[in-house]
Amino acid sequence: TQAVADYLARRLATEKSGGVRFKILRALGAMAHAPASRSERLRFEREHFEAEAHKNLVEHFRLRGIAAALERESEGRNASDTDVGKALLSLLRDKIHQSLERAFRALQIAHRNEDLLSVHQAIERGDKRARGNALEFLDALPMSSRETRELLKLVADDLDPAEALRRARERATGADAERLEVPQFHDAAVRALLAEVDELVAALTAYHALDLGSIGLAKDALGALDARPALGRLGAAPTRSRRESADA
Repeated sequence: TQAVADYLARRLATEKSGGVRFKILRALGAMAHAPASRSERLRFEREHFEAEAHKNLVEHFRLRGIAAALERESEGRNASDTDVGKALLSLLRDKIHQSLERAFRALQIAHRNEDLLSVHQAIERGDKRARGNALEFLDALPMSSRETRELLKLVADDLDPAEALRRARERATGADAERLEVPQFHDAAVRALLAEVDELVAALTAYHALDLGSIGLAKDALGALDARPALGRLGAAPTRSRRESADA
């Protein structure tokens, strides 16, 4: 019913969990494309779902930038130096793909007569010709926000993470531009991720930092674990020797 669709749309705007937002978008997408006569068709506010797509595009570029920073060495350290760090990178890559899929699912609801999910699949495949066709399609798609369109076109372009982030930051404004000011190298990225809202990301970051053997990062990690007890429940509690090493 329209009341259910409106409730889910409102919930989508406030829900913090990416996984829950994905489920809401999938449910709304099914409702938007359910067989119905034109008079019975549910109404979805296009600008609302374009704004949701925009939010996820910003998150997509932010995560790409942070993941790239984790792989750039700080004093010879990077995320691949520990098993936990490798798991963290894998998780971030999953989140990068998920944020992009949420963006296109939101766009599919905003533009029900277009096949945006196929455009997303073409971009993910990475085929140069498919990406080119996707870029042309997105350039012609009527959008309420020019900024959102520009971010979409960047997604379709074949750019390395650093260049994609730089261009996204140039096109973003206000709070979005601030979110895209991400660290450039491993240690700064670790410190930023210790404060990440997602507890699993923050916990993996903390245990990666503890395993690196860096006293400075270990102190920061222990501080995060002490300040956010929930992080400790996601992994083994730091041993006494780890704490003593950090305090040395």
